Parts: sequence; structure tokens; C-alpha cells
Amino acid sequence: NQLFSEKSITTIDYLRSRGFSERFIHRFFRPLFGGIFLESQLRTDSRMFKFVFKNMSRGNMVLPENGISACPQQLFQRLKNTNLKLNTEVEFVSTKALISEGEKRMYDFIIRAHTPTNNCLTRDVWTLYFAAPQSPLKGKYILLNSNIEQDRSLISHLAVPSDIQPSYAPQNQSLVAVTVVGEDAKNRSLSDERAVEESVIDELTKWFPEQISSWKTLDVQYIQSALPELTGDHYDGLTTKNRDFSCGDHTYHGSVEGALISARLAVEQALKTKV
Repeated sequence: NQLFSEKSITTIDYLRSRGFSERFIHRFFRPLFGGIFLESQLRTDSRMFKFVFKNMSRGNMVLPENGISACPQQLFQRLKNTNLKLNTEVEFVSTKALISEGEKRMYDFIIRAHTPTNNCLTRDVWTLYFAAPQSPLKGKYILLNSNIEQDRSLISHLAVPSDIQPSYAPQNQSLVAVTVVGEDAKNRSLSDERAVEESVIDELTKWFPEQISSWKTLDVQYIQSALPELTGDHYDGLTTKNRDFSCGDHTYHGSVEGALISARLAVEQALKTKV
């Protein structure tokens, strides 16, 4: 919480103020945090940068054996007397009423986990998955593209999740994941799966000329609203703001933890109102 009480400054300006050279910023911080924040200019508020960097340095990073969906599944399994309906269209009637499946339903509270309008600015990302006979990396690393500044460069970083969690790939196979920041693809006028895939493979061919021919594309995923675009003043007084019955990373900060914290705060606000 103390981090978010500091003054607003962009990440790149903060790094410069700490004495990092332009070369190091563009060869290390930009490909790594560009792929994390899904923006290439490091314009993200430095308070968010310090929050992420602090958490990355506090311990080991892990991958759940059954995928990241195992985390919300575990939370749900601990709930009692709880009904969960997914992929169900609802109509918001009032703060205590919804129409679901043609029936009006009344509740003590309704907590909204989405923006009330569609004009919320968001950041997008492309993730390409490949099957490879073996890992292209020599250890459990993230491969950063230190040439991301070059005009024809597209990939931010590459990882092999199966090096960390073997359950992510069949035996004698490796799962390779490539991250492309959405705005970088747009700057290259790449807007469809085939164009992005071809450009990524061209770049990978230069990295792994003797291996890429044996790789098979598994999936090309595009997430249009992967992270909220939050301005610096959004973080001002983040921990002391009055909150309504809404939650989501767009109400706190763009991370899983931000989403969870916002949900807890929304429930606390609802309980206070009930009392």
C-alpha cells in the first residue's frame, strides 16, 4: 500500500532517474516489462512497476500443475452454499435486481465485475504457442528480445512453460510460448492471426535456424482486453478511495492480485452498508 502513496511518474522516467542507461532500459526492461504491462513505451505508472518488481524479487515464480484456472477453481471449492453460473446472459435492473434466463431475481447486493460501459481503454496482446521436440532454452529462463527497438522486431519475449511445469506438454515435447504486445503488432500493420504468425516465425527463424522447422503452431491467441489502461491519477489515493459495489482489476490495478483485492473491498463495502 505504501508504494501507491508515492507520486506519479512513468516507469521509463523512474528508471532513468535511478541511473539506468538507455541501452540497459531498452535491452532488458523494455522487452520484459513491455510484455508484462503490454505496452512498449514503459509509460505505465512507476508505482505499478515497483509493485510487480517487488513481488518478482520476493520468491520463486511458479506455474500450477493443472494450469492457472486451478487457482479460481480452488477458491470456488472452498465456498459453501454458493451457486455458480457461467456464460449466462443477465440484464441489470437495479442495485438489487437482475433478469437471468427470463426471470427476475432479487438479491441483497449485486457486485458488478465489469465496466458499466464499453469505452474503457484496454491493452491487447498476442500469444503464440508452439510444440517443439525439445526446449530451445538451456535453462528455466525467459528469453528477452534485446533488439525490440529495431523496426522489424516484434517479439517481446519467449518462454518454455513446460521447462517449469512438465505437465504442460507430452513426454519428449516442449511447449513454447511467444508474447507479442498488441500495439507493436499494430505498428507493423499486423491485425490478423496469419500475418502475426508469419512475422513471428520469420523472427524465430533468425533465433533458432536449426530448430524452427520442427516446431508446430498449436494456437495463436489474441486477447483484446488483456489489461486495463490506467492513468497515473488512478493510483492516487488508491487505498483510501470510496468504493461502490464493483470490482475487477480496472478498479484497483491491472493484476490478479488487484482483481482479488478489489473483490474483497467490494464485499466489505457491501457488508458495511448492510449493517
